[in-house]
Amino acid sequence: MGKSEVYLTSFDVSPVEYFDLMLDTVVQQEIHTSKDGLNMSVWRASDGPLLGVPNGTSRVVFSEPDLKVPKFLKKWVQKAQSYNEYSDFYPPKLGGDGDDGEDGGKGANRARTTSKRECVVVPHVGANRMTMTFTEYYTEHEESTARNPKCLVCSEVFVEVRAPLIGSKMEQWILNTSREKVEERDAFVRRMLEKSKEKRGKSKGLEKRGKNEKWRRKFYSSQWFEEDSALEESESASVEESRITSGSNDNSEVKLESLESFPIKPRTKGLRRVFSARDLAF
Repeated sequence: MGKSEVYLTSFDVSPVEYFDLMLDTVVQQEIHTSKDGLNMSVWRASDGPLLGVPNGTSRVVFSEPDLKVPKFLKKWVQKAQSYNEYSDFYPPKLGGDGDDGEDGGKGANRARTTSKRECVVVPHVGANRMTMTFTEYYTEHEESTARNPKCLVCSEVFVEVRAPLIGSKMEQWILNTSREKVEERDAFVRRMLEKSKEKRGKSKGLEKRGKNEKWRRKFYSSQWFEEDSALEESESASVEESRITSGSNDNSEVKLESLESFPIKPRTKGLRRVFSARDLAF
């Protein structure tokens, strides 16, 4: 029969922006392999078009986690934790009717945005004895407004283990582990969004730029990591240059770019340039 659980989480971004985060492979690589993320040994993804769905994405992922396995499962699981994920991403769709123009920005009449991810998990060992699916829905939170968008993420996990004696215990362990990993992922995403807001000063004007896909991906996706790294390197270089300039009055080697910058008139002997000890004395 199997077991299932549902997890609800909210984020201070629109469903479209959160969907972009889930699609960005560089961001997902960071989430899955960072020590303060899911801390996986390996996470590799390959994307392609989802047939029959305009702008849909089909993704195959190879994952190798490092899970804490209970004693009664170590014989079967400890050395066989790797698995594949086969996910289908359905792009955002607008539902409902009306617009947000007559309710003072409260969002009562605004169309709700919905997107979805359907995932099948296939372990590399024991796949014929196990069925696991992971489905997520990304919709607008009931408290979401145009000025303060919020995304509600509904995660549904189903697992069935067809094994005598340990089947039920293994199902419960997988559900408990899934809950922990969803919580770790959500905590990482929140920290990332908070850091992004602090660095970019992007607490205002989100509703004006939210429809701009290029801006949205530039702000929240993998370019965010690249630009922040470049910004930090630039700031570090500026601090170092300032320190050298201000604290090196007694160090002539830092100030002099070449021998030509010496404030002396060299003597000439034939075609060769020579300097006397008197010239070099300061």
